Amino acid sequence: MNRRLSSWPRREIHRQIEYKAALAGVPVIKVNPAWTSKTCPVCGARRRDRVGKVFVCLMCDWEMDRQINAGMNILKTALASNEALARAVRFQPGALRHDVVSPLYDLFRRGMGAREEPSGVE
Repeated sequence: MNRRLSSWPRREIHRQIEYKAALAGVPVIKVNPAWTSKTCPVCGARRRDRVGKVFVCLMCDWEMDRQINAGMNILKTALASNEALARAVRFQPGALRHDVVSPLYDLFRRGMGAREEPSGVE
C-alpha cells in the first residue's frame, strides 16, 4: 500500500483537492507535517527518538496513538494559521484534556469514527 501511495503524483492530488474545495467554498490550509507525530499537543515538548505506535510525552505524560497525535498537532497548526477558522471551531488548549479526547480516540480505535477504505480487491 505504501508503494501505491508513494507512486501517486502528489502535486496533482493537491491540485485536485484545492480545485474541489474551491468549488465547494471550503478553505484549504497547508500544514507541514514535520515532527507532528513526535510533538506533544498539550505542552509542546518534542521527542527526538522513535515513538512506536503510541506517543508518550516525557514532560506531561500525555499518551495517544501517534497518528491521532499527529492529526491533533496538524489541527492546532491549521487553527493557529487561520484566525477566522480558530474562532469558528472554538478550539481551546484545554480541549486536549484526556477526559475530552479519550472518548474520541476510543471511537476511532473501534473503527466507528473513520470510514473503511476500499481494499482494491472488489
